[in-house]
Amino acid sequence: MDFEWTAEENAAREQVAGLLDAGERGRLAALEEADGPALCEATLRGFRRLGGAGYWDAALGPRDDARTPLRAAMDLELARASSSFFLAVQATRHAAGLLAGWGPDDVRARLLGPLCAGEAVGAVVLPEAGAAADGGPAATDSGGGSWTLRGRRPFVANGPIADAVAVFAQTEDRTLVAFVRPGDAGVRLGPRLRTLGLDGLATSALELDGARVPADRVLGPFEDDAARVWCARSRDLGLAIAGVGLMQRALGAAKDHAQSHARGGKPLVARQEVGFKLAELLTLTQTAELLVHRAAWMVGAGEAEAGILVRCAKVFCAESAEKVAGGAMQVLAGHGCLAGHEVERAWREAKTLALMGTTVERSRMAIADELLARP
Repeated sequence: MDFEWTAEENAAREQVAGLLDAGERGRLAALEEADGPALCEATLRGFRRLGGAGYWDAALGPRDDARTPLRAAMDLELARASSSFFLAVQATRHAAGLLAGWGPDDVRARLLGPLCAGEAVGAVVLPEAGAAADGGPAATDSGGGSWTLRGRRPFVANGPIADAVAVFAQTEDRTLVAFVRPGDAGVRLGPRLRTLGLDGLATSALELDGARVPADRVLGPFEDDAARVWCARSRDLGLAIAGVGLMQRALGAAKDHAQSHARGGKPLVARQEVGFKLAELLTLTQTAELLVHRAAWMVGAGEAEAGILVRCAKVFCAESAEKVAGGAMQVLAGHGCLAGHEVERAWREAKTLALMGTTVERSRMAIADELLARP
């Protein structure tokens, strides 16, 4: 494979980067302090700007895996600007992607437009191992193509501000996706949760207590697992990309501090221990970006090992993000411990990213299982 971006990918990446001037980056940073209607409006404003750059058109098409490297090129720029905003975009894109790839024509025509136009916020509830035993969403046939949902999920990204939540629910023998909305009978999205990191990403619990979803908001039940596999793989690749963006921000902050501060009459950057630390952080960051690029390329090429490479990228990027954020904090010393500092925020976000999606422990188990199953 060629590790250079193609002309099309470079153009898309530069178009997204062009939106992220200093003013826009400042507005995205302000998401970390926003709440309620202000957070929703600030998120939608960013969505609309992306729509003007053609992001949503390029970002959809889950059955067209060949466009995965193009999406990764754009997403790396978003993740570099703000982890919280990028993950809000990802959750909405996955909800729209399910409609685009698996929605019947009538359902797609009604629900997809606002999401693609950047005028609505989406969320996705994916099934996790053992979720049914823990009260995860289950669906029972209500007749006429409608389904009744019961269950709960403790953490839903975009939950408090979502216009539509795509819920993977288990029937007796298959899986479906039901789109529920705040205000529907039997649907309760709890208050926003305060998390360790990603303060600009609104997260809440979801409770479904006999929520009846009409046929025109249901995808499936599916005969195979393709929708879930696509969504989970895309989510984990997105989390790896978020880790890369976080590392780039932390490394940039550490480098700027080392160049502008002195200790004992000597510039920090001239001290060997600081130079070695910066070199280590750069090595981890560059390796993580290359691994993400390779994983995206393998998905785009339809390689059989694409799934395991995405898991490897999720593990490496999540753990490297913690190392880079921690190393940057060492370079900044006391400055890096100040609440609200870019590096302090990166450290908290890194700890949170490691637990999102498929955790690093489960990813390692899946990697080992696939490796041992090979002839």
